[in-house]
Amino acid sequence: MNEKLRGIAKLFGKLLIGFALWFGTYLGFLGWETRKVSLFCADVHPGMPISSLANVAEAHGIDQRWLQSYYSERKKDWSFFVPISATMGEQSCTVRHDGKIVVSARMSEFL
Repeated sequence: MNEKLRGIAKLFGKLLIGFALWFGTYLGFLGWETRKVSLFCADVHPGMPISSLANVAEAHGIDQRWLQSYYSERKKDWSFFVPISATMGEQSCTVRHDGKIVVSARMSEFL
């Protein structure tokens, strides 16, 4: 019986260590990605031409596909979101523009 309990304790220990490693990796990735998107957002300023956003995104390692804008009839402006994917899109950098010039850029939370 003692041998069986030791086996269960070893298995439990391995599972606990595995979970701790996985969770630590997730937290590291979350921190890295949050910093990357936050720095991108900080470098996007009102008055900046839309054409320069691709260079800013590239400098911060942001995928170009996130720069696809959509038009809001209600607000009469264009915008796009650069999400922090580790938060499943709940946090993002929201960039609004008039089609040529950035109007605003800020970090958003959709909680």
